[in-house]
Amino acid sequence: MDSYARAFYQFDFVTELSKKITLFQYGPGFDYYNPLDKFSDIVAKSPWSDSGPDAVFFGHSWLEDNPLEEINPFSFGEITDIPVYFFLNKEYSRLQEKIDVINSYNPMVVFSHHHNCEELLGKPIPFNTHFVPFAVDPGKFGPAVKTKDLFFSGILRNPTFPDTQPDDREVIQSLLFKVFKGIRIRSKTRYKVVWNSRANSNLVNRFNRYQRYSDAEYSSLMGSSKIVFNSLSPASLIGTRFFETMISKGIIFAPSNVNFVSFLKDGKNCVLFDGPMDFMDKLNQLMRDEINTNKIASQAWTEATSSHCWSHRIDDVLEMIKI
Repeated sequence: MDSYARAFYQFDFVTELSKKITLFQYGPGFDYYNPLDKFSDIVAKSPWSDSGPDAVFFGHSWLEDNPLEEINPFSFGEITDIPVYFFLNKEYSRLQEKIDVINSYNPMVVFSHHHNCEELLGKPIPFNTHFVPFAVDPGKFGPAVKTKDLFFSGILRNPTFPDTQPDDREVIQSLLFKVFKGIRIRSKTRYKVVWNSRANSNLVNRFNRYQRYSDAEYSSLMGSSKIVFNSLSPASLIGTRFFETMISKGIIFAPSNVNFVSFLKDGKNCVLFDGPMDFMDKLNQLMRDEINTNKIASQAWTEATSSHCWSHRIDDVLEMIKI
């Protein structure tokens, strides 16, 4: 597992998967990887060199998202007589190219973290799809003493695909801070706000003292924050931060454009706002009404621990694969 060098949610998915099945991982970063290998060479390196595997699962990072790179640089020929499964990732990047590559392997099921994957793909869909929401690792995140009022850390807007994401994060930053050309001059509120946003300008990031938190620093800040600003990722994806907030016993505080998400219940396990004025009104209300705020946070934590951990997602995936 130490050789798996991709996004943390992908690592968490594979880690949990490896707890429930015998998993042989292959790809760049592993000592035994060879870009010239054919599928028979890979099987020979696996624990099933004689019998072959029960299934082949192409993970999140197998296909290349960067438009400047080869879409499928690790092609190793046809796979016959073995069920193939794919995880389609970052649907907002090179979608048609990914569909073409995936379809060439005739997969049994294609999994996606996008809630509306079928509509996104268009019709007719060349393969079966199954929605797997993001989740959280309870071993990495959890509640702590709340010393911060409001927390956000992340990219203000995806620099490569800006049109796939609303400007919610930029708007909220301007409500909380006096901003000049992206640089935060001073706070506009009396609350303890940790706002660690990354802009598309290195100069702006230096002035704003943006830092890339370690996993431990990030989870500590999540756990110690009463309220966490959440918003849609590119292509309206509901990212991992929603679930990290829930299991940290923080309040998901998000724009109402997330109201299509079935598990989010405004006033029950999250708080949604309509526009800038409502943001400040709801924020002030959350800070005043500690009893209700704690009630919402506790409900969210209960739901996260019972339904939104990676172990729950893996159970769902394995039910579809049936191995």
